[in-house]
Amino acid sequence: MRKIKQIAVFILVAVLGAPTWAGCRTKLNEMGNEEVDPTMSQLYVLNYNGGFGSDWLMKARDRFEETYKDTSFEDGKKGVQIMIEPTKELSGTLKMAWKVRTFDVAFAESLQGYNDWVREGLLYDITDAVTEPLTEYGDAKSVKDKLNAAQDSFFKVDGKYYGIPHYAGYGGIVYDRDLFDKNCLYLRADWRSYVTDVADSNQWADAFVAKLTDAKAPGPDGDAATDYDNGLPATYEEFFLLCNYIADIGLTPLTWTGQHYAGYFQFTQLAMRANYDGAEQTNLWTSLDGAATKLAASVTAVPGAAVGNVTLAPPLTINAANAVEKGPELYKGAGLYYADKFIETVFNTPKWYDPAKQFSPTHSHIDAQSDFLYSSLEPGQKDIAMLFESTWWESESNSVITRMTERYGERASKFNRNFQFMPLPHPTEAQIGQKGTILDSMVSLGMIRAGIPEWRAELGKKFLRFVNTDESLKEFTVTTNTTKALDYPMDEADLAKMSNFGRSVYDTQNRSDMAVQFSSNPLFVYNSQHFTIYALKTRINGTAYAPITGMHINKFTAEQVFNGYYAHGQDIFSKMIVG
Repeated sequence: MRKIKQIAVFILVAVLGAPTWAGCRTKLNEMGNEEVDPTMSQLYVLNYNGGFGSDWLMKARDRFEETYKDTSFEDGKKGVQIMIEPTKELSGTLKMAWKVRTFDVAFAESLQGYNDWVREGLLYDITDAVTEPLTEYGDAKSVKDKLNAAQDSFFKVDGKYYGIPHYAGYGGIVYDRDLFDKNCLYLRADWRSYVTDVADSNQWADAFVAKLTDAKAPGPDGDAATDYDNGLPATYEEFFLLCNYIADIGLTPLTWTGQHYAGYFQFTQLAMRANYDGAEQTNLWTSLDGAATKLAASVTAVPGAAVGNVTLAPPLTINAANAVEKGPELYKGAGLYYADKFIETVFNTPKWYDPAKQFSPTHSHIDAQSDFLYSSLEPGQKDIAMLFESTWWESESNSVITRMTERYGERASKFNRNFQFMPLPHPTEAQIGQKGTILDSMVSLGMIRAGIPEWRAELGKKFLRFVNTDESLKEFTVTTNTTKALDYPMDEADLAKMSNFGRSVYDTQNRSDMAVQFSSNPLFVYNSQHFTIYALKTRINGTAYAPITGMHINKFTAEQVFNGYYAHGQDIFSKMIVG
């Protein structure tokens, strides 16, 4: 979705003097910016224009301006002009830019250190905008009513709100269902009756259905009555069998960005870990309050097996009194080991991907998306079955899809292709049937800059409320084919407007438990930089390594990486500010 950087603050910031994007408006000045209408009041809105784009915001802008076209917000003026400035700039110097930029409302892709911003007086108090019902827009709920308990606890600081949850995004695997259908890439219901050795390539074809009407394996949810995942791999072993079979019939099983592989596989790692741990255990990483029940006492490799042997440790209670001492124990989470074992196997099986691209510093995320999209349409290219990505990938690929549609016609449109978000496989058969868990890998929010004139802050609060009505939230989802980090309904008429992939994202979110990467625990609040995905390291022979690059560049095994996590956890917690 964006360039991955190890930065304390991971959020938007505009380059000073960058032009305002006028969207479809035509009244521009000589600098290419939208002209200010002196008869109207202006509200300046900064938006991170990454994978989710700004189309959703322009639609909300048009409806908002129409709603308030006859309302006066300043003496002698009538109506409002929303001045949108999209940006892709990411910078650790945001706090300085925040103080000098000319904007009122901002929509951040991801913000670490939210509480620091509040304490430093950078954000405007929007409590009334969050807590009062949205009745002026025909919505009986308040924004607060659309938050889950973790969000409400985190965004409320000393009883006040300074931000509203915004984007939701979670990593995983996208698969081309058209390609799966064409090649019958679904496990048969009784495949183990035909395959005695998953390493024997002569038996691989026997594991898969001969035609789409054949009975399929029940998938990760273990229920043959739910057909969304039938035939899809339920375990790591089945996933690797699928990849072997796809490669064996002359297709490419997997692709991903080479330029940003470390960051993107961290999203994969988070997703796999959360799916094993479940929401309660995943949230324990930041809440530091509860019983840790899925810690590993030891892990050992098993040659030829999809995963090694894991011996679970007795449950461990972590609370405010012992969090500094016991917090490092979370780095022994079995879910981390399983996720790393999955990634290690992928890295170590180059026949599943193109090694010249998948670790190339010039192969961007856009390149990977394009390869995936074009592969089944472009003559001479091997079809690619799956893409390691996140929920925003299709929205981010809009320009590529537009060019494809111009070249190949409507059959290339995202509405006529069947990409799906794959239910993640489990490490072992023991987890089949447990409810899936997805991890929102972002801390995204809408906010108002402190220190702006009171009338403009009030206008900004109206706009924040407006974009968080059910109507606007549904419009966002239909426009981006992704979801917002709030609770809101989508009816069949709305879903019918979405792409197949967008509907699969919505369905995935609805049938899964959701975990988050934040909490109101003071240890997290004052040390949030240590809890980002970029802070996770493994310490091997006294040196700290990022686990993903360690497995690729240094050829560390998942067992070596796992055994080095605890030492790093001890180092992290020893540096934390307490109180």
